[in-house]
Amino acid sequence: MVQESMEVMTLDDEGSSCDAVTRLQSAMEVNYESGFDFRVKKGEDAHNLRREVVGGEPVVLAMVADGHGGSAASAFCRDFIFDAFLERANGDASAESLQAAGRDAFHRAHAEVHAIPGCTAGCTLTLCAVNEQRGELTCCNVGDTLAYLVSSELAGTAQMVSADHRIDHSEEERARLKALGGNLSKAVSPDGQPGGPLRVYPGGLAVARGIGDADCADFVSCEPHVETRTLPDDFVLVVATDGLWDGTTLKQVTRIALKARTPEATAEKLLKLSVKLCGLFDDMTCIIVQRKVRKLSTSLSSQNSVNTESRLSPARKSRIAFDGADDSSLPRRLSSFDEQRSSSPPLSTLATKGHPGSVAVSSVVDVGARASSDISSSKSRLKKSCDAGSLVGAAERVQRRTQRESLSAQ
Repeated sequence: MVQESMEVMTLDDEGSSCDAVTRLQSAMEVNYESGFDFRVKKGEDAHNLRREVVGGEPVVLAMVADGHGGSAASAFCRDFIFDAFLERANGDASAESLQAAGRDAFHRAHAEVHAIPGCTAGCTLTLCAVNEQRGELTCCNVGDTLAYLVSSELAGTAQMVSADHRIDHSEEERARLKALGGNLSKAVSPDGQPGGPLRVYPGGLAVARGIGDADCADFVSCEPHVETRTLPDDFVLVVATDGLWDGTTLKQVTRIALKARTPEATAEKLLKLSVKLCGLFDDMTCIIVQRKVRKLSTSLSSQNSVNTESRLSPARKSRIAFDGADDSSLPRRLSSFDEQRSSSPPLSTLATKGHPGSVAVSSVVDVGARASSDISSSKSRLKKSCDAGSLVGAAERVQRRTQRESLSAQ
């Protein structure tokens, strides 16, 4: 996202040096950043992070899947869900299109996992699409891999943008399963005591909204919860498996998310805290997508330039203002921004199978070609004016000297 900018040139038509000063009055730097971290206990979690262009609009895609009964279902979703989602979106990045694409992709993934010979594995699945251009988040999920939005603009609280489909926590799920003839009860220990979360039998699933689970097909639904939110200017999106949410409080998550400098640091600190408090009792995966907006005040003039605006009367000032141009016509960039842009990855798949990584996308305000051309033209005209004035002054001095010599001779 590029914010509006203005460059102002002040011309000193009284000064002998005829100097011009440029400065960037108001600029905004908008950064979208993504990162992740994970801990392995059973090796059944899967995640993916990608940045794509949908109909000319940049969209960050993040998915997390928590597998059970093996890793077949979660690994399949990692490799399949983005392509299915993009195929169904078909170049339309509107909220309605992305919601429909999410529903279709989840149903296709569910059918494909069921078609794997002998596979009874299942997984939760959460898919988030952040449309950078529109400032919208579309979230689709089944299961208890949750997504929360944290922002100082939301009174410093974490707001859930997914749904918790644990049978214990969801009245809607309990009603659905009872209508299907499921028996809801807790597991019984060897000594005959019930314990643990509420489950549906036959099958014994604690979460019956997911992908796969062919052996419990009568009760499993792959229909995702879907919603779209308008994003605040500054936000941190936390997408994580239940290993994180069971080990921390929302207050702790909010505090870390608002204070951490980078998405990788946020993910790492959250998982470290959960392990410290409760131990590594399950696989843990956390993806962070965030946007930070900062105001810039950067001088575009050389260090030797002197701003004479303060010593001139309003009547002796001439101001030329230019609107910022779009990226396609930018002839030059601030050096610090060049470094940020050169570090941004291409619009392709990010490798997310190793250690914590990130993608950073910066959109900054620049000065356009027209502004640069007009500034040079104005400087040239001003210089010619000064040169002309110098020639006139020299001619007058020669004329006065000739007059003095003529009078002396008389």
